[in-house]
Amino acid sequence: MSNSRSFRVLVSSRAVFSVAALLVLIATSCSDSTGGRQQATQTAAKTPETPLPPPEAIRDAIDTALDITEQRRLNSDDHAAWQVVHGIMAFGQGFHIEHQGQLVPALDWLLEGSSLSGWNMRPADHGLEAILEAGSQTGQGHEDQWLGYLSLCGLRANHPLVVRGQQHTVNDLVTQAQWDVHDGMEASWTLMGLSTYLPLDAKWQSSDGQTWDLERLVSLETEYPLGESPCGGTHRLIGLTIALNRYLSENDGKLQGAWQVADDEIQSAVERARENQNADGTFSAEFFERPSLTADVALKINTTGHTLEFLCYALPRDEIRSHECDWVARAALRLTELLDETSDLPLECGSLYHAAHALQLYRLQRFGPRVFETAPESAGAPQTVEQSQPAPAETAPSEAAPTETVPTEIAPTETGQATSASPAPAESATSEPASSEPVSSETAVSVSGATSPAPLASH
Repeated sequence: MSNSRSFRVLVSSRAVFSVAALLVLIATSCSDSTGGRQQATQTAAKTPETPLPPPEAIRDAIDTALDITEQRRLNSDDHAAWQVVHGIMAFGQGFHIEHQGQLVPALDWLLEGSSLSGWNMRPADHGLEAILEAGSQTGQGHEDQWLGYLSLCGLRANHPLVVRGQQHTVNDLVTQAQWDVHDGMEASWTLMGLSTYLPLDAKWQSSDGQTWDLERLVSLETEYPLGESPCGGTHRLIGLTIALNRYLSENDGKLQGAWQVADDEIQSAVERARENQNADGTFSAEFFERPSLTADVALKINTTGHTLEFLCYALPRDEIRSHECDWVARAALRLTELLDETSDLPLECGSLYHAAHALQLYRLQRFGPRVFETAPESAGAPQTVEQSQPAPAETAPSEAAPTETVPTEIAPTETGQATSASPAPAESATSEPASSEPVSSETAVSVSGATSPAPLASH
């Protein structure tokens, strides 16, 4: 084991706070349709807001919170794919885990064919199938969830992926997802992945003989009530926003059909998030349904992190950088405080890493990309790692703020292979994607919750 933080409750100068906080830090899972609410909440009363600190203080608070969160160390013995992939979602290719006493880059380690509980895939008739293990909190909990996660990491569609000792590519997950699409499915993560890797005008035939395109997937997602969706509907909104940002970037901002319906739903959710925000900066414990304040610190991190994550995809960069979005800055700042206050306590992985991902996106949108220090792979000095999250759609900053160090650009996402009939079978799905042009960086996304990190509970 390294000398990094373990996943047990630590004794620290925060002992008094820890005893009180542990009474309310109940694990909250994204697999719960109510967002994992464990206790009753009360309607929040608005009170006057305190002035925000200078922008550079907010930036530094975010960087500190991200450093603290990254220092929570997952390991391949005690944690499963559900936890590890959430860490990858938050920190991208710079995320490391402990394996047999050494630190390894988690994303590369998994894609190279390493064995981890819950990282279960198998060759299928039209590509690679990630096995659904809903409710297990070790494996994939939602349809195409792993594809949705990988679409965040800047991987090309032809990026190698080793399964059971056989060479495949990310595109094999894409073609199988196309084949498996069906009415009534939970398509949030499917939409994230396919709107990243497919051409916008792609049409394909699914296993039931029906013809699909991205607009039909968008229409499918807008039919479900947000309140009946995991984590208050934030994952549906993020999937819709990623797809819509892609559509707007290629259609001069013109909206029609299901795209207009999606935009209306996204804008309504933005407004409700603002209306329901609590005076302390946290977002409602009831997400978009109504104002609600809770004493549960874990629930505050869960709901504020997920809501902020969505807003960072939905709001234009220029707006996020303006005083018009001071309300969003207030949420980001409060989230950094909550992560600092609970740094010595067990937290649930889904809540923790979605909060970290939200701060990564907000930091990128407002201040530009960051270069952060991560632990070495074995011993020696820490390595400098570039932020690996692509910027959300039209809001992506063209350059960092003048005071920031701008890393070299990450490998762009590449458009995947689309077919006019059914997706290509597995053996042909590994061929070079139809286009080598990258999909615009708007198609970054986020995903659902997990089980345990570093002062984090191991379930």
